[in-house]
Amino acid sequence: MTFETRILDEKISRIFIKVYVSINPLTFELIRKNKKQFKNDKRIMDILEYGELRYEELGYEAQLFRAPYDNETLEIANKILGEVEEAVIKMHKFVRDYFDINTN
Repeated sequence: MTFETRILDEKISRIFIKVYVSINPLTFELIRKNKKQFKNDKRIMDILEYGELRYEELGYEAQLFRAPYDNETLEIANKILGEVEEAVIKMHKFVRDYFDINTN
């Protein structure tokens, strides 16, 4: 989650709150290849839909929320952030299982 501050002349004109995610290329492409398995997971499908490759070393980025900052949008952004964290954990678990990698 990030905050974007817009400055006009000599003062802050607007502040936006954004939620975005960065995914390594292997994970993103493997999940995309197997997206039918995730068709009921809205956040994973959003990541696949909005993900764009940002240089090979940076991976894919997807902006999943952007709105003018206030208390209500902060609450919404925090909820979405939690959902995105869960989605990324699920994606990484799929990759570990796919390659039979035990991280324990």
